[in-house]
Amino acid sequence: EKTIKLYRARVIDTGDNVDPNSTAKQQFQNSGGSNDLLNLRRGDSAAIYNYFCRMQLTNPNFFYLMDVNDEGQLRNVFWSDAFSRVSCSYFGDVIFIDNTYISGKFEIPLVTFSGVNHHGKATLLSCGLLAGETLESYHW
Repeated sequence: EKTIKLYRARVIDTGDNVDPNSTAKQQFQNSGGSNDLLNLRRGDSAAIYNYFCRMQLTNPNFFYLMDVNDEGQLRNVFWSDAFSRVSCSYFGDVIFIDNTYISGKFEIPLVTFSGVNHHGKATLLSCGLLAGETLESYHW
């Protein structure tokens, strides 16, 4: 029998990660070249957290993980719903990882994990939002 301990950390949603009038390039330069926080506006982190909590209340098999830095600021987010988790057990032999940018001025890398079902069609296994595309962004 394995004991799993879960801890909840407060996510600080200062909204100062993003100047709504600056471009992504300016924001990256202003951060000293360190792109280790999700490019969100004030209230977005709390909205994501509240949505995930509601999803987990309606379906206990919904899974999410929020990666925060030492100051409690959101870096990465990962989630998988119940259907996707079951699909992973059936179609997770080969997993395709696709990272593309959410269009718009924030350009947040959206990562999808997909498998191939018995009909040869792609099936979504999970998703994530990453602060960047460095190796550290994928390892947490």
